[in-house]
Amino acid sequence: MRTGNFETKLNNIPFGILVGMLVAILASLTIFSFKNTVSLSMFENTDRLILYVPYLKLGAILNLAPFFIFNQFNMLNAQKGVIISTIIMFFFVVVVNYLL
Repeated sequence: MRTGNFETKLNNIPFGILVGMLVAILASLTIFSFKNTVSLSMFENTDRLILYVPYLKLGAILNLAPFFIFNQFNMLNAQKGVIISTIIMFFFVVVVNYLL
C-alpha cells in the first residue's frame, strides 16, 4: 500500500528549511574556500565570523535554486521553508554586522 508520492512526503516546512540552510551554507563555504583557507577554527572569534558574512549573503541568494525547483513540483510548503531559512539567515547577517 502506497502512502504517497515523492512530492507529498517531502512537501513540508521543516524539509524546506533544511534544504534552504544546507544550500546556503554549502554554497557560501564553497565560495569562501576559493578565497580563503577553510579550517575548523574559523568561527572561534567574531572577527573571522564577520569575514564570512558576505559569503553567506551570496549563499542565501542561491536559495533561489531550490525555491524554483520546489515551485516546479508545486511543493508550496517546502517553498515556505526555503523562505523561512532565508529570513533566518538575514537576521543572522544583521546581528553579526550590526550588533557584534
